[in-house]
Amino acid sequence: VEIQDTLAEPPATQVSMKKSITVGVSTSYFLYLTVGIAGYAALGANTPGDVLTGFKDPSWLVTAANCCVLIHMVTAWQVFAQPVFETMETKLRARYEWAANMDPVFLRLLVRSSYVAVITTWAAAMPFFSTIISLVGALTFWLPAIHFPIVMYTKVMNPGPTHRAIATALDILFFFICATAAVSSVRSLGIAFKNVQFFHE
Repeated sequence: VEIQDTLAEPPATQVSMKKSITVGVSTSYFLYLTVGIAGYAALGANTPGDVLTGFKDPSWLVTAANCCVLIHMVTAWQVFAQPVFETMETKLRARYEWAANMDPVFLRLLVRSSYVAVITTWAAAMPFFSTIISLVGALTFWLPAIHFPIVMYTKVMNPGPTHRAIATALDILFFFICATAAVSSVRSLGIAFKNVQFFHE
């Protein structure tokens, strides 16, 4: 919604957002699926949570891939973290007098730097951080990415019985896929906790 509010018209923001979301989600899906399949094909059952750590040579290619991941994460961070930062800063200003009196630039620097430091320390402390991310993804993917869009589509578009049946089947299928992924992540966490070493590679 925040991004849509900043788009110039014409064309209508709904048209621009529809194209952007279609291209963005399709591209992400294709790239993640390709990386997952290629990693599993190359490394088999020993594929690590971070596929790139399974490859050592050629080192220049692994470094280039890590740079691409870094660029992707920095840009994604800017999009997804902005609402979190804005909420934290607004609540601090409303609740604490020192925050309300502080220059907005310094408050922004304090809040955002502290948030990044805490999250980075948390990620570095856990050798099984990718497993936690898998669990969070499995628990949060189905509702906003599959179920709600299908429900909204069927309410707004009122599709025929065939389209409705296909949408419902996809909804149920992805629910079971996400539930299976969540169970798998919980099992992996249980195994990881047995041999936990904080701040370990």
